[in-house]
Amino acid sequence: MFEQARRWQIIPANPAADATLPKPRPANKRVPTIDEVRRLLEEADTLQLRLLVRLATVTGMRRGELAGLQWDDITAT
Repeated sequence: MFEQARRWQIIPANPAADATLPKPRPANKRVPTIDEVRRLLEEADTLQLRLLVRLATVTGMRRGELAGLQWDDITAT
């Protein structure tokens, strides 16, 4: 955006041209064991919660993706 604005002469220079990008940090993720997933499913006290736990473990969906689901998205029509 800044570079395009510079080319169109809306701004004299790209203010982000000399920015230093942050170095990516390695993700520190741990995959739950089968026993941990089984315990999670046992502890889930409602059908909706069990479905969310199952969806998360089977599909690898992230928390925000799960939170964005509607009940109609996961039930058969």
